[in-house]
Amino acid sequence: MISPDPVLQPEGIPGHHVLAVPADVTAAEVRILAETRWRACRKDDAGGLVVSKYSGLDGPFRLTDELSTQIGFPPGLPRAFVATTLRERGDPPFPGASDPSGIARAFPDALPIREEARVVDWLLAAARRLGGAVRLDHWGMVLIPRADAAIDLTVYSNLWLEPDAALTVVRSVAPEFRLAMDTHAWNGPAGAETRTVGAHADQVRAISPWPVHASNALSDAGRRILHSEADAHDAAALSRNPVLDRYAVVADFGAAGTAWLEVCGGGAPPALRTVAWTELGVVAYALRWDPANPDDRLVEFPSRAQRAERAAAARTLGRLALAVYSATGIEILDADGFPVDPADV
Repeated sequence: MISPDPVLQPEGIPGHHVLAVPADVTAAEVRILAETRWRACRKDDAGGLVVSKYSGLDGPFRLTDELSTQIGFPPGLPRAFVATTLRERGDPPFPGASDPSGIARAFPDALPIREEARVVDWLLAAARRLGGAVRLDHWGMVLIPRADAAIDLTVYSNLWLEPDAALTVVRSVAPEFRLAMDTHAWNGPAGAETRTVGAHADQVRAISPWPVHASNALSDAGRRILHSEADAHDAAALSRNPVLDRYAVVADFGAAGTAWLEVCGGGAPPALRTVAWTELGVVAYALRWDPANPDDRLVEFPSRAQRAERAAAARTLGRLALAVYSATGIEILDADGFPVDPADV
């Protein structure tokens, strides 16, 4: 028989941030989310999690209705995890700045920085993913992250799609997409120009075999060598095909906002850093939505119309992510860097 969770006591709350989650959320689920963010995440002797040198997570605890109400959690969140971390605060929020997370509202006199900021960010991301809430140890404010505040998705793969191929994929969902690339031919340098070395003659003399006159100008022989090497470098560059390492396609939906697919190569994100196929680098297909009014993205408490707009955008991004995933993908991560099952997109 599985023993019930220990009851969270009021004296265990001060000095800590607390994550509250629904009854069906397990400790294993929370640990998976922690492991996607912290490389050193491991269990401690008491069954909690050590997420870094300075931070840990204890639980789950049973959150009684009385205590839940007392500290401000909404109903339906009977399990809790208590975070221990450094107290690191910096400057106050910029006056009037928009903050969709609510952190500025919870820390009006000094925002968390460094380790504490990383822990608070993860707690809010975990609450968003799990349908929970976070009580922050400052003024005891409870934040309930909205799922529709972070709808962007990224598909990761080891397959590179050329721009025309990517355009074909996304146009299967929305024909409005076009390449967001302005290109033009380059025929090399317009011509060489004779320059005096001037104040930099000492550096040239120190690193170059070219003769330098006492008048601080390159000698005729040095100038010929310099121009010859520059011409050879330019010719070699022009003989190679240009290397494309990133590009974007965009769809403008007018009042419904703009959708982007940004493609670039690079290293693996934290959630995939231990996966073997990422060792040689990955290709990221980042799907992003921008509302027609950019300020709408920064609203903590969106209106009904803004929520409807976000919901429609989320459906579009989901269909686009599945199309890209079907063509190239191995993994899909959400805006917080957590893995997403394609069946749940």
